[in-house]
Amino acid sequence: MKIRYVHIKKVLEDTMTAFKDIKSDEQLISGISSGLHDFDSFTSGFHDGELFIIASRPSVGKSAFAINLALNVGVRQKKKIAFFTLQMSNINLLIRMLGVEAKIDIVKLRRGYAKQKALNNLGDAENRISKSNIFLIDSNSITISKLLKTAGKINTKHIIEMIIIDYFQLIRLKENEYILSSEDEIKILASLKKLALSINVPVILLYKLPKPIKKQYKPSLNDLRTPEAIERIADVVIFMYRDELYNDKTKKMKIAELIFQKNRSFTEGYLKIWFDKGNGRFKDL
Repeated sequence: MKIRYVHIKKVLEDTMTAFKDIKSDEQLISGISSGLHDFDSFTSGFHDGELFIIASRPSVGKSAFAINLALNVGVRQKKKIAFFTLQMSNINLLIRMLGVEAKIDIVKLRRGYAKQKALNNLGDAENRISKSNIFLIDSNSITISKLLKTAGKINTKHIIEMIIIDYFQLIRLKENEYILSSEDEIKILASLKKLALSINVPVILLYKLPKPIKKQYKPSLNDLRTPEAIERIADVVIFMYRDELYNDKTKKMKIAELIFQKNRSFTEGYLKIWFDKGNGRFKDL
């Protein structure tokens, strides 16, 4: 790998340009907005060259969050996105995207319960999504080398601005090797961080956690297989939790908690956002 050097003046110029481009709304956003005000207050947006990890147990909503993010960034902000969907086909991903964008329950739609207004919303959502520059790559098993090569190819042709990967454990180090060692995982993580730096885009990586031993146990860095490596390599690590899945007496219905346990440039802590599992939408409370 060729090592490059640059005069500090050039870096300073780029840094000052970034500051000048900060959007002054109700908050300062120096990166790409997530579309969620409270989320951006923790991150100031998604920044080029950074690796974001969003981790949760099965069925909590990490894929739905990634879909919301793709729509907010790709459709409303018109950014170019490469979306690696490793657990769903492109068609299934689009079905869920349409549900979020049209604000309709896809399960009800598939069963023929949709009203005319919902069908009209679906057509409008299709029109908006079709105008976006979101590039989908579906594969239920992909090697890290193929992922890097594909991302580079898309970037060369389209100059992408964000990469989303759903999800980490479906990436392989080598062909036909379906069980990763801890060392393999670290190599893949390091490669994804290098990808973010080389293309100079934010990489959002979804991470599947094991099911909890204790039902109401909120996830933390200790639930990661290689916590020290992830904390060292990733720029931001966020855990998603929904109390309604584990607590029958909860008062937090339709509430998702995002726990920021590693946030290199900004603050740690947690926030609550609204989540409708029916249509898969997230929004600020």
